[in-house]
Amino acid sequence: MERMLGATVGYQGPVGFPGVSRPPVVAGERPAEPSRLKRVYLSFQAGTGVAWGPIEGLSGKALGDAQLLGAVGYRLGQEWAIEAGGGYVNFFKDDLPGTSDFVEVKALSFFGAAAWHPKGVRYFSFAAELGYDQTSYRLTADSVADDSASKGMAHAGIEARADWPLGPIALGVRAGIRVYRQGVSRVSDGLRWVDAGVIVVLPAAVAATVYF
Repeated sequence: MERMLGATVGYQGPVGFPGVSRPPVVAGERPAEPSRLKRVYLSFQAGTGVAWGPIEGLSGKALGDAQLLGAVGYRLGQEWAIEAGGGYVNFFKDDLPGTSDFVEVKALSFFGAAAWHPKGVRYFSFAAELGYDQTSYRLTADSVADDSASKGMAHAGIEARADWPLGPIALGVRAGIRVYRQGVSRVSDGLRWVDAGVIVVLPAAVAATVYF
């Protein structure tokens, strides 16, 4: 069907990941093969979002989330790629209700991911990731001495992506959900300011990807 369309209207077929071009078809000629796949790419993203977690007095409340992440990817073909990367995530920095104290939870995050670009879809793709996070918890208070903790935790997430190719570069947006499992509990002068449990983050980010 693609060959019939190519011979009549110059249809170029479905487009996979950005960075793959298909030469135009000339009537009466055999369709040319796509150019060599650019397999390696670097991506960078910065964003924000909302987070829910087991912080005393704040559980169930939407809080600011900030992220600055980078990754290197390798394309296995037109539809699939694998990625590895990391960066900085700030889950919470908010006041405890009725006090001048505030809690901050942040992490250095590392992850591996698989990305899927469905055949025939031009701009959209999806990714699933698993990761490890070295997390820092800190209570800053006027009435008690600062208290802090550090511990690793794991996370899993899925992400929807939209990318607009501009030659070897693609600009895009990201949105998804990540679930973090953390086991630290901290008490300071009788105040349990962080408890073990699950942190749920709904991130949104802008991204830039460079293909080599």
